[in-house]
Amino acid sequence: PRDYDGFIWTRADIAEDGLHPSLSGLTKYATMLLHQMFTDPTATPWFVKPGAPTNQPPVIAKAASVAANPVSGMTTELSVLGADDGGESNLIYTWSYSGPADVTFSVNGPNRAKNTTVTFQSAGRYTFHVMIGDAGGLTATSSIAVTVLRP
Repeated sequence: PRDYDGFIWTRADIAEDGLHPSLSGLTKYATMLLHQMFTDPTATPWFVKPGAPTNQPPVIAKAASVAANPVSGMTTELSVLGADDGGESNLIYTWSYSGPADVTFSVNGPNRAKNTTVTFQSAGRYTFHVMIGDAGGLTATSSIAVTVLRP
């Protein structure tokens, strides 16, 4: 673990490229920033309007799911659904994965990524994570494990 910036970064918090945070790292960092904005007396006046309604984090309305598991072809459909006090249409859906080979997503990032097609290069066991974010930067996550037989 490293402690360069006041909290502990573990290996699980760093993406496979070694340069960027993983889903857990993004969540850890965003939580720390939001905590500072709401508790630091010098930051709060800049970021929090007095009397403003408090943004609630999104929730998982339908957990991450896959069309078929195990997958016997080169593609499958992933889906998830979030709910939020700002409305579902304002949510963004960002997929990430771990597995034996690269994959591609048909759409990743905007609201329509709640339903995406994933294309595999190789057989194996993959774990997909989706981070659902709202306009205030709060997030919820869901994961699913998928076995690919032969792409």
